[in-house]
Amino acid sequence: MPMKLQLPPGAKLELALPWVPKLELALPWVPKLELGNQ
Repeated sequence: MPMKLQLPPGAKLELALPWVPKLELALPWVPKLELGNQ
């Protein structure tokens, strides 16, 4: 079961883009995506 199938596009970006976590500070919807993943 590849986790990628369970993760939204934003989550996939986190694996490839090191600056995505930084966006969490500026974008209110990023934490919401993480809650959806869990």
